[in-house]
Amino acid sequence: MPTTPLTPFLRAYALLLPILLLVLPQAARANPWTPPDGSNTLNFQYRDYSADRSFPQGTFGTATQPSSSRYLKQELRITGHAALSPHWLVFFDLRAAHIEKIKHRKTLTASGPEDQQLGFARVFDLGRDTAQALALSAILPTGSGTLDPALSTGQHAVEMDYWLWHSFAAAGAPLFLSLSLGPRVFLEGGAPQIRFSGVVGGPFAHRWSWVGSLFVSRTLGPDGGYIPGNTAHNATNYNLLRQGIGVSYRLTHGVRLRLLYEKEVAGEALHAGQRITLGLSLRG
Repeated sequence: MPTTPLTPFLRAYALLLPILLLVLPQAARANPWTPPDGSNTLNFQYRDYSADRSFPQGTFGTATQPSSSRYLKQELRITGHAALSPHWLVFFDLRAAHIEKIKHRKTLTASGPEDQQLGFARVFDLGRDTAQALALSAILPTGSGTLDPALSTGQHAVEMDYWLWHSFAAAGAPLFLSLSLGPRVFLEGGAPQIRFSGVVGGPFAHRWSWVGSLFVSRTLGPDGGYIPGNTAHNATNYNLLRQGIGVSYRLTHGVRLRLLYEKEVAGEALHAGQRITLGLSLRG
């Protein structure tokens, strides 16, 4: 097959497929499609992102302005977790992308992911309707790129998160909630970030479910904003608010198709874009 920027990614990460064959202890479920169920999951995603506007420097807000460059990104992503026991999980987030930044008819490109993430989580308060966990993960930059925030391959970091899953089925509502909150600390002089992501959803028709998502990232400290001329610092600066809405369709008990539309609605010194994610989720 012809070699593309994503070919090495496909070959290397295909080795992860045996994860689906693991047979490990099952536990109570807060929701059958969230990690505390004690089973193994694998998610394949394709993302298409575009932006021709940007958030201004110097303030975090919703206003946007025409950008001097256009930013395009096609990304393949594999995420998942495997249960080491009913209360321990190993999880990963692996990404490869082809990025283009077009400015004054000149195109800059980068191939590879922004970062790779691998970690462990200790699940506690595990029940049928609720579960919580504490997670620790390492962020490893790979691929090719620059410290330009739009073309960056990321930097070494450690992330610590609190996870919560809750199903409202016991209260008579067909809803579930999933969230994570915690800091990402860069090891190469970048300012620390606080990151929050949340998902809420529920069924609305036979085999169909809806989902809403929210992601917030803020850089902390006196240097938490964009610093003109400080390229290394700005490569770790990611002040952003992103929201999304989507649907999923359950093909079988263990296979689900997903479609998600996300839009960046607030930020600072970043492109303000939108992306569509197509996904396939497998549960073993």
